Amino acid sequence: MRNDSHKWDKPFSPAATLRGEGIVISNLPFWQLCLVSGPRVREQIRLPLVSWPEPAPGGPYAISLRRDRVIEVDGPPRPEGWDEAQALAVSDVTDGYHGFIVEGPQALAFLKKGAELSLAVGSLSAARLMFGLPAILYRLTEDRYALIFTRAHADAAWLALNSYLNQQPAADGSIFIEDDMMTSYCLTVTCRSTRGIVAAISTYLASKGCNLTDSSQFDDAETGMFFMRVSFVSEGEVGLADLKEGFETVAQPFGIDFAFHDEATKMKTVIMVSRFGHCLNDLLYRWRIGALPIDIVAVVSNHLDYQKVVVNHDIPFHHISVTKDNKPEAEARIMKVVEEAGAELIVLARYMQILSDEMCQKMSGRIINIHHSFLPSFKGANPYKQAHARGVKLIGATSHYVTADLDEGPIIEQDTVRVTHAQSPEDYVSLGRDVESQVLARAIHAHASRRSFLNGNKTVVFPASPGSYSSERMG
Repeated sequence: MRNDSHKWDKPFSPAATLRGEGIVISNLPFWQLCLVSGPRVREQIRLPLVSWPEPAPGGPYAISLRRDRVIEVDGPPRPEGWDEAQALAVSDVTDGYHGFIVEGPQALAFLKKGAELSLAVGSLSAARLMFGLPAILYRLTEDRYALIFTRAHADAAWLALNSYLNQQPAADGSIFIEDDMMTSYCLTVTCRSTRGIVAAISTYLASKGCNLTDSSQFDDAETGMFFMRVSFVSEGEVGLADLKEGFETVAQPFGIDFAFHDEATKMKTVIMVSRFGHCLNDLLYRWRIGALPIDIVAVVSNHLDYQKVVVNHDIPFHHISVTKDNKPEAEARIMKVVEEAGAELIVLARYMQILSDEMCQKMSGRIINIHHSFLPSFKGANPYKQAHARGVKLIGATSHYVTADLDEGPIIEQDTVRVTHAQSPEDYVSLGRDVESQVLARAIHAHASRRSFLNGNKTVVFPASPGSYSSERMG
């Protein structure tokens, strides 16, 4: 292979090494990189093909960038140019990239914070947007990762890493990461209302070195139930396991049903959609910029309309056709996807199939639907047509938990938009898209933030904590 080093700027070689508790970032040496492109390149590559998150094998391998493009690492020499026989374009890019090794027990957690797309989901592509820059990310071994940027972005990548760590180089050129961030947790509480609950909870948290940052509570006089959500930071070394174990003695006298959650952990979510894609697209965008505390682990659809959109987000897409005859089998396949992905929530983003009583009961309180009307008005099919026939001046959308009774589940979020006598049912549909998307997103945020509590056939939804709506990225 010819030497094309003259195409690239002077090699970038930072002297510093980033070090911290549980993480080290250093330069990644490699001998030769070859970019190979073609419509069937994945079938033609003879080297082991590495995608995310499979580890790279020892010796030469190929990194999958997308369906028609790979980079061979230290592979056999190839003549540059167009290979007519194999329909492959080959280019030596050895001097066009610079790589870093990110290793240590905190390496993956560090990379997750800088990743544009979820690292919890397997992907055929190792291409990522990392720390605001296009990059290639793949696993070398357990707790050891390769992070590769183009030479043009190498300086910016190094500066971005330094800035992201918010540290200055020490005298020896190393950068030490001080792990002084306090862990933020939330506690949710449900029990019969009685005197002393709040005092007992606050006293316990204070005794564990925790500082309350936000608190909401509701005493339902009709049902006699008490609901509470508390956000707090642990200023000591106490973790979730210790908090849970110690709280048992507090909870028992009051009969408290409680749960502790790490607020940095995003709720694994499966989205289901049919042929209306506005809610799906809105959720994908919000997920991509980190505006929702969820991790979309799969999308299920009874049609293929949005397969490309989903796959382009590096999210597994499952086409599961549903008919009157195969409904039990189809739902079994859906539940298999949910269970294998470890999902805690199913979102029906205009999924136009009625779920069975069995599935509703199995996932009770963990399926959220968006209905395109202001419930309890205009249930069932064609609500906009029903609303137009009644001459309404407001149309709306309702997000609710799914129960065996169609469109009767506890309501989480609602909103409306004004309409006039001059508008058609088709206008209603168009106007409704925005409000449906917003209402569904707000309902998901409430549920995933542990702000939504079931209260019989109603819900208690507490206000969002300060800062919880801020997105991780601007777009």
